[in-house]
Amino acid sequence: NYSSMLSKLMNIPLISLDNIHMLTQCEYDYPPNHRIDMLTAKAVTKSYILRPKRHIITSFFYPPLKHPHMTALYPPVLREEIMKLTPEEGDHVLVYQTAESSLNLMEELKKLDHEFIIYGFHKDEVDENLTYRSFNEDQIYEDMRTAKAIIVNGGFTMISEAIYLKKPIYSTPAHKNFEQILNGFYVEKLGFGETHESLDVEKIESFLNNLDKYQENLNKVEPWDNTEILKDLDLSIEKYARLD
Repeated sequence: NYSSMLSKLMNIPLISLDNIHMLTQCEYDYPPNHRIDMLTAKAVTKSYILRPKRHIITSFFYPPLKHPHMTALYPPVLREEIMKLTPEEGDHVLVYQTAESSLNLMEELKKLDHEFIIYGFHKDEVDENLTYRSFNEDQIYEDMRTAKAIIVNGGFTMISEAIYLKKPIYSTPAHKNFEQILNGFYVEKLGFGETHESLDVEKIESFLNNLDKYQENLNKVEPWDNTEILKDLDLSIEKYARLD
C-alpha cells in the first residue's frame, strides 16, 4: 500500500480509515466453515497497512474492539446522493450482479410473480418480468429508492446503502471472499435479510415471502450521517500532526 510505505519512509503518522480492518481489529462472529478464508483475509489485511496510529473503521454491525484505545467504529460513510433519497416501497426487486455466470440464473427469475430490475450485464432490455438496465447512477439510485427488496453480492457499499434505505437484502457473497461472506453473515444475523451461496429461485421466493419480517428489523435502524466520523478524523489528524 502506497500510503503505508510513504508513512514509514517519511516517518509520518498514519491514520487508517476503511471497513476492511474490521477483520483484524474486532472480535466478530463468522461462519465456522469459513475459518481458512478468515485467516487468509486477516493475513492479507495485516500486510496492507503497517502499524497505523489509529484505526477508524466503518461498519453496519458493531462487534467488540480488540484495541479500543486506538480504534473507533462508525456507521458506513454515505454518499450525499444516498442521504438525499426518500425511500418508498415499490413493486420491483432490484438485482445487482456483476458475474457473467449469473446471467443464465436471471432466466430463473421468470418463474416468480415479481418484477425485477437488473443491473450488471451492460444492456438495456425488457424480457417478460425482467428489466435489464445498463449502469446509470441517477437511475440506479431511483430504482434503489423505490425497490421492495435488493439482491446483491456481499459488497459493503451496496449493503450499507440498502440498510440506510431500509431495503431487505438477499446477499450472495463472492466465493471465498471473506469480507463479503462476513457482510452477508451479519445481514442475516441482524435480521435484515438472508445470505446464500447462490441465486436460487426457491430461496429467493421464500425470501420475498418474508419481507415484512426483515422490514420490521430494518425499520428499527436509526438513521445516520457522516458527521461523527468526520469529526473523529479531524481530531485524529490534529492530534497526530502535533506528534509528528
